[in-house]
Amino acid sequence: MAITQIETVPGSTEAKPRENLGFIELLRGVAALLVVWDHLIGAYTTNHGIDFTPVNIVRDYITKPLAIIQDFGFLAVVLFFVISGFIISHIAQRESHLEFAIKRLFRIYPPFIISIVITVAANFGYQYLTGEKSPITSYSSLDYLRAMTLVNWVLTPQNPISGVAWTLVIEVLFYIMSLAFLRLVQKRPVIANVGMAGLCLVIILVSHNLGANFFLFAVSVSYIPFLLSGQALYFLWARKVNFKVYALLFIIDYLVLIQGIRNINNQFYPETNSYGVSFIYVYLFFVICVCLERYLKIPVLFKFYSKISYSIYLYHGAIGILTLNLLYKRIGFVPALVIACALVTLVSYISWRFIEKPSQKWARILARRFKLKV
Repeated sequence: MAITQIETVPGSTEAKPRENLGFIELLRGVAALLVVWDHLIGAYTTNHGIDFTPVNIVRDYITKPLAIIQDFGFLAVVLFFVISGFIISHIAQRESHLEFAIKRLFRIYPPFIISIVITVAANFGYQYLTGEKSPITSYSSLDYLRAMTLVNWVLTPQNPISGVAWTLVIEVLFYIMSLAFLRLVQKRPVIANVGMAGLCLVIILVSHNLGANFFLFAVSVSYIPFLLSGQALYFLWARKVNFKVYALLFIIDYLVLIQGIRNINNQFYPETNSYGVSFIYVYLFFVICVCLERYLKIPVLFKFYSKISYSIYLYHGAIGILTLNLLYKRIGFVPALVIACALVTLVSYISWRFIEKPSQKWARILARRFKLKV
């Protein structure tokens, strides 16, 4: 379903569609490709001692001099977060509580649950073919079920099945918070944004005082201000607040964001390993794309990878890395990388076509059956 911009009509409380958010397609496509670069190229070559010239060039001329950490990995994650904060706040304007909950549930969980099943099967298959044991194959059935719900990320031990699922916990927590503040997001955007930021700050400040499981919960909450910064930008873009109010919201979200880094993720506070640097690059890029939205022409490649970006995110690690492990010593890294990327793209497209799209369709059908506004 196309996402349309909402433009407030002067002198009216109604809204009308203006145009598709093409810049979101560009940003999602960029984020998906950067995640693949980080895990299948940057991190993989480093972990396996592979000398790969493109990685060396990118590091020497881009990531190192610009202090971008993790071979663009965290930058891509922040880009997904800011996009989510922007888009979810946009979607929330026209949905009821139940409709919002149903659509977010069906958006996240069916593709994710299937990806867990495939990841476990792929690891058992890899172990059978190579004789190399994987930690994933040693987990219990209860561990697999916990992983499917994402609850494992706030329990000790976490026993992760999908290495990227830590960000989905943050997304789900933001969905829950947005659901709780839904009417304020629609009618009182300033109170909504400040209220959510304040709640995050309280959780961050008491994160070390309420046990290990609460601390893991607080770790995820500490990332929500990244999404709130995207929400603040949406409120400005949708003309719900003026620039001065937006600037105040951004400052509040930024201060809570930094407090989360200092209290919980302090290894990413120093300038040599900074979350903040990647965030600023992402935010500036996002703002530029918003300002140029009317002039952007999105290449077909980015549209395609934007469309399957969620599935790319779910499968690039398990499918891509296992494929590289099987092939790169036999046929060389570059041919193995080409095959791995092609396989990840194919699996992701199939997931989008036969899991994501149908699950979103069923969400709309279920919403109609509850006589909700669709």
